[in-house]
Amino acid sequence: MSRARWVILTPSATEPEWRRRVTDAVAAAGLTPVCWTVDLGPSVLKDPKAVVLAQEMGHVRHSGAAPDVIVLTDPESSVRRLGETVLPQFPQALWTASQIHAEACDVPDDIPVIGGASLAPGEAVTLWPGLTVAAPARPARPKGEGAAAEVMSLYRQGRPPVGARVRIAPKLFLYDTRNPVVGPRFEVDLTGRPRIVVYGPYVTLPPGRWRAEAKVWIDDDAANVILGFHWGRHQQFDQHIEKPGKPGLHAVAIVNDWDVAASAEFRLVLMQGAIAGKARLVDFDLEKVG
Repeated sequence: MSRARWVILTPSATEPEWRRRVTDAVAAAGLTPVCWTVDLGPSVLKDPKAVVLAQEMGHVRHSGAAPDVIVLTDPESSVRRLGETVLPQFPQALWTASQIHAEACDVPDDIPVIGGASLAPGEAVTLWPGLTVAAPARPARPKGEGAAAEVMSLYRQGRPPVGARVRIAPKLFLYDTRNPVVGPRFEVDLTGRPRIVVYGPYVTLPPGRWRAEAKVWIDDDAANVILGFHWGRHQQFDQHIEKPGKPGLHAVAIVNDWDVAASAEFRLVLMQGAIAGKARLVDFDLEKVG
């Protein structure tokens, strides 16, 4: 090999220990571990004995390189780690964590993407022939991390396989601010002009076919207005439009294709003006179906 090797270790509670173990293994193999910085020079990038440790695909692209192996160290603690280090505001930490992981999976199939959370403590992981490290133990989950951790569990095995499914809690969505959200149930008053009343969650998904199923409760007045259910990314939405006709819980499933890693958006849209009516996002399930 006539260039430096690249290892991506995504941010998480276990990333520092992964970094220590990979650094020790690299040094023991007679190679030179190098932490990524924005000003890596040609002498490092062209050094076949150098192993550059980065945290995301953006670092690799900045240097005009390609990763040799990617370890999604512990996706479910990645939001907490980013919140503790660089992004204290939520949900920005979730949006960024999902982007880092989705872009790490948007690489050619011959680049290994290892799910660190799927490994037992001490399990041997071969990064490439001649370089093996032992997986560290995962920390206990603190209370209050559940909703974000569940979203990021998509990446527990590495690349999300077909059939991977997670629930995205209603609290991770955004709501129309013209009429206040009522209480903890995220009930939206539909009174007023046509508009988007629920939107989000803006988590980035890797390439694939993704199915969203939204469960929305509506009252008697909302049953007689036209509602739009949109699902997609980058203004490329598939949609379902209906007048529900009766109150209660309505489930709508929509499938859309991602050809690149991109931010996902669901929209509940009031398609006509309403003089009354309430709606509530009760549940939202996301599944990779292709």
